[in-house]
Amino acid sequence: MSLKTSHLPKLPGVYIFEDKNKTPLYIGKSINIKIRVKQHLKQAPFISQTKKINFITTANDTIAILLEAELIKNYTPKFNIIQKDNKSAPYIVITNPPHQRILIIRGQNLIQSNFLHPHQQIFGPFLNKKQVFKILKSLRNTFGYCQKPFNSSQTPCFYFHLRSCPGACNGQVTQKQYQQHIKLLKTFLSGKVIGLKKTLTRKINQAAKQKNFELAQNLKTKLDNLEYLTNTSKTSQFFALPNQNLKLMQKIAKTLNHPLLKSTPKRIECYDAAHLQTTHYTGSMSVVQDGQLSQDQYRLFKIKSKPTGDPQALKEIITRRLKHQDWPLPDLIILDGGVGQLSIVFPIIPDPIATIALSKNREAIHFYDNKGKLVNLNLPLSNPVLSLFRLLRDESHRLATTLHRKSRDKILNTAA
Repeated sequence: MSLKTSHLPKLPGVYIFEDKNKTPLYIGKSINIKIRVKQHLKQAPFISQTKKINFITTANDTIAILLEAELIKNYTPKFNIIQKDNKSAPYIVITNPPHQRILIIRGQNLIQSNFLHPHQQIFGPFLNKKQVFKILKSLRNTFGYCQKPFNSSQTPCFYFHLRSCPGACNGQVTQKQYQQHIKLLKTFLSGKVIGLKKTLTRKINQAAKQKNFELAQNLKTKLDNLEYLTNTSKTSQFFALPNQNLKLMQKIAKTLNHPLLKSTPKRIECYDAAHLQTTHYTGSMSVVQDGQLSQDQYRLFKIKSKPTGDPQALKEIITRRLKHQDWPLPDLIILDGGVGQLSIVFPIIPDPIATIALSKNREAIHFYDNKGKLVNLNLPLSNPVLSLFRLLRDESHRLATTLHRKSRDKILNTAA
């Protein structure tokens, strides 16, 4: 059997070899998915059982490492277990509260019964300690953590002197505050970067609304660090693989089975909204035209009304967009959000524009069929069409938060 690799990108990410039942046989990661998969095809023992090769692109190698470990933990592919010595493999673990420390432990020394919630405290296995050190460095630079939390002498740890510790060692934060901080670290170690960005943005909004500007500024720094990490060396799949884009676009209509999308969409627009204290909403529109990201057609919006939530903000954005008769109409609109966003925006979208919402909850896709019944579509995370939608969602989110950050910084600096 000949397995095709023409659809694979030359980008960082995770690749998945699946059998005829779509069960993962082997999950790996690489800074160049296409080249690494071709190497496997020459000698890997699971090739004879492989029916399909899927992939998930990531912003960089660090995120790929985290995603690979999380997928292996969830799916326990047969050949990962065979090829990796899990007893000697390193794990990142977070010890039980209240003195939550971050440690590196070899599999042979790992006793899951020592942890209150093993799935939320044990991360790995990783290939080697080099990977672990890379992740922990990103973790320190992005969020910071304490080497000796709540030690009896309140002696500052080494990371505190490097400004990479929130101060759990010398009493600058309480145990409850540090536990909240640890939750952010756990989300990062699970590879849930987009959800983490949303969580941080929500916490900033809450802190600013309560006029806790010191906390808001602290969270803002973490969000900025995370944005920097995930945007560093990020290369769009659409710029890297122009010849494959149209093939991917051709799969959209068949994958969605949307009543208003019968052929390959030539133009796709994706929308996102961000806000501060529910009074400083911003919005964005990213565009794919003929299989290419069209950055010259991206648009930013400052919301003029006083929406009560993201759905109303998106409604204003798209209402204003549709008034621009000089802009080409899209074949497909993607909303960053769930059923709430879709139900508010859908009534103002004219036929024959197809509209879907992409929810962060399991990356579900929502739309209405031709009888007005809600359709909830859950595609595998490795599905290339879903990967495309997530890329567009990330582009729109990046645009919206860029404008939102300027507004947020202005408010925080004024308050300070």
